[in-house]
Amino acid sequence: MAQTLSERLVGVADRGTLRLTHHGRKSGKPYVVTIWFVVDDDAVYLATMNRQRQWVRNVLKNPRVRLDIGGRHVDGDLEPIRSEKQMVRVYDLFARKYWVMWALDWAATLVGRNPRTAKKFDPGRGGFFRVVPTAQPKTKAAEARA
Repeated sequence: MAQTLSERLVGVADRGTLRLTHHGRKSGKPYVVTIWFVVDDDAVYLATMNRQRQWVRNVLKNPRVRLDIGGRHVDGDLEPIRSEKQMVRVYDLFARKYWVMWALDWAATLVGRNPRTAKKFDPGRGGFFRVVPTAQPKTKAAEARA
């Protein structure tokens, strides 16, 4: 039986970063960046503090990516999080995992700019993405069991 994404990532979900392989929007050439991530239930989320970064611009044109986390790989497509409710949820996940986000969240609250309590969630220049895994190829052993 196929493992769920969260089962496949047990033991690496608490790591600080992953390596994201994406492809140039013009050249198609593969590029690799190291970024923060969170695993929640059966989803992997990525965040950026700047939507103008090249990797973000590339995945908006060509969403096919590969995640490498502690020797485990996930192939999939990235989709931007557009729902305000979902953005707040993912923001909370990142703030819980990364002390820097927690500190920024605390500072924003002090100056009255907490994104969770504002009338409209505003990620500023940043953004969030969900990884939609593609079907995992069957191994010969899995095919033999089927």
